[in-house]
Amino acid sequence: MLINSLVAIAGGSIFLFVAGAMLFYEITRLSGLSGRTSGVIAAYDLDDDDGTIHLKMRYRYEIAGKAFEGKELVSTHTSKQVEAALQKQQLAQPIRSAIEIHYHPQRPQKSVPAFSAKINIVLLIFALILAGIGLGIMLTFL
Repeated sequence: MLINSLVAIAGGSIFLFVAGAMLFYEITRLSGLSGRTSGVIAAYDLDDDDGTIHLKMRYRYEIAGKAFEGKELVSTHTSKQVEAALQKQQLAQPIRSAIEIHYHPQRPQKSVPAFSAKINIVLLIFALILAGIGLGIMLTFL
């Protein structure tokens, strides 16, 4: 019985830690992004990180006559999947297509595409669910 309780506490703690880390990252990343402007997709880049390939979107936008460029992670793939993912992304959002950008009014170089901000809200909800599961596991076995 004691071992079950310890395992439950450890499992719940892991859920809470992961959820807390996700929440902290997303809240700090999205805080202050109250400005809105239109931008354009400039390019898609592939970054290789030990066999895991990150598909990133480069986008450009302008605030008060000053040009900015941002980069946002779109997806992560193995080397076998990346070509299909790149083609699918370019069909869904072609280079030079218009996108909405959320930016920080005092630091306009801090920005995210609007679609990314919406996905991050889903991640925040997922993190809250993880936290609830972690608490539930801990309380069940205490």
